[in-house]
Amino acid sequence: DPDCASAYAELREVIPLYAYLLVDPQGWEGVLGQAWKNIAARRHARQHYVFRQSAAPGWRDRVPEGMRAVQLDADFFNQDGLENHGEIMDWIDSWRSREDFLARGVGTCLVHANRIAAWSLMDCALGDRCEIGVVTDRRYRRQGLGSLVVSAAVDACLARGYREIGWQCLSSNAGSIAVALRTGFVKERDYQAFSSWLPAESSGDLTRAEYEDWALHYERSSERETGWAFLASEAWAEAGDTARALACLGSLQDAGWKGQREWFDHNWHFDGLRNMAEFQNLRAGLVEE
Repeated sequence: DPDCASAYAELREVIPLYAYLLVDPQGWEGVLGQAWKNIAARRHARQHYVFRQSAAPGWRDRVPEGMRAVQLDADFFNQDGLENHGEIMDWIDSWRSREDFLARGVGTCLVHANRIAAWSLMDCALGDRCEIGVVTDRRYRRQGLGSLVVSAAVDACLARGYREIGWQCLSSNAGSIAVALRTGFVKERDYQAFSSWLPAESSGDLTRAEYEDWALHYERSSERETGWAFLASEAWAEAGDTARALACLGSLQDAGWKGQREWFDHNWHFDGLRNMAEFQNLRAGLVEE
């Protein structure tokens, strides 16, 4: 109850800092700052889709030559020599346990040589309802692989007995929406969420003005908590303002802030900066050893 002010202090200790909150904007938006320690969280739009076709036929005939479809079963768990295997296992580890995923979850990936090119699997399940998502390696995008692997995952969900298959995405994610519509999903509703992460999953998801607005928001937040300057640097990089992106990283270095190596090396926001000597010098001083 957002009107129960006495509960705010307790909620601040319970809600994780980087939680992704789905709450009623009308009741909670004005008081989230009292009930949640995340000072940079903002409201953004999302969409929910539901699968409406009776089946997802024909996907096997569309697997490109040189690729193979692999089910995400116990045998797959041991194939850690495949590139992107860890990405999928991290997703599976969001379940209660790997055994729980094997018992109730399904998923499919497309393997090209020694690399997983695309994968689609369940986020969660309850009774005969489930939600799925998809990722395509950036080197394999715009080849129809996302739609193909989603069709395979839907087929597996139906075979497992799931009757309602859902799909959720950011309203800014035109690519995800297109895949959903191509594979038999229909839009069920719009809704709002709260998070401090950029509401973008690809560089083109937001306009330059939107990236700039987020960058300024993160900079204001960093005046209170230094670490938000890292997200400001991501947003400035996406806005095309290299100087301000590097300046934010420089402010973190001056403050003695440290981050994980993967935040720099596997961060698509920094793709345009990665070959710059100044970025690499800052990275060297900011990465935890």
